[in-house]
Amino acid sequence: MTKIAYIFQGIIFLQLAWINVRVLNHASMALSFPYADDILINWDRFLNFNWKQYFYFVQNNEIVKTVFDYSYTSLTFFSFWSFIILVVQKDLKRTCFFLETFLFTAVICTAIGMFFPAKAAVAMYYGDAKTLANLDTLPGVYHIEAMQRLRSGLPFSLDLNDLPGLVTFPSFHTAAGIILVISFWRTALFPVILLYSATMIASTPVLGGHYFVDLIGGTMVAVLVAFAFGALPAYRGLFVQAGTELPSTRPATTG
Repeated sequence: MTKIAYIFQGIIFLQLAWINVRVLNHASMALSFPYADDILINWDRFLNFNWKQYFYFVQNNEIVKTVFDYSYTSLTFFSFWSFIILVVQKDLKRTCFFLETFLFTAVICTAIGMFFPAKAAVAMYYGDAKTLANLDTLPGVYHIEAMQRLRSGLPFSLDLNDLPGLVTFPSFHTAAGIILVISFWRTALFPVILLYSATMIASTPVLGGHYFVDLIGGTMVAVLVAFAFGALPAYRGLFVQAGTELPSTRPATTG
């Protein structure tokens, strides 16, 4: 199969998968489990993370705020071009690993997130935050209107062109960044992917309104999914350094 065919297949797969995951996300939030913000806030306190201090650090540093804004909003773009690069490099085994773990991680984050609906950190700490003088627009609350509409008990319809992510815990942005890093392990682009993912994950508490515990949850989901797929026969040895061999499990024989 040619590279072009793989690219078109991958694009169709990603588009259909992403739409279905977003529809699942919105439909599941209509079940109206209790808001979990108090639980997530307490977990952050237990971990001794000062969310407000971090928020003000980002908002008071224009360069940091700009870089974080770009990295957070470019995840879809960056993930798409990562897929293209893997195909062009003819690393089809790694490409399949990336696509499958990316989708599976999204489904798991959506399934877990259904039980932890949240207004999220920005809304809980600042409300609409229009009184914050250094903010033109408030990050991290883009999901509130959709969440309230779904939880109202009234009939609703879904616009496939407007399906904002509603999962707070675990953070899918974080999970996606971890999947990117693992997928490019032992490749020439690994440092670039690592830098982007680290910056993007660092932006999620403010731009995505996530609690710090959401990042930990997203990391755990991604690592577990990657480990499970990496153990499958189809991907075994995928991340072993070129030129090395795994120790043989066959018993030694004597002549």
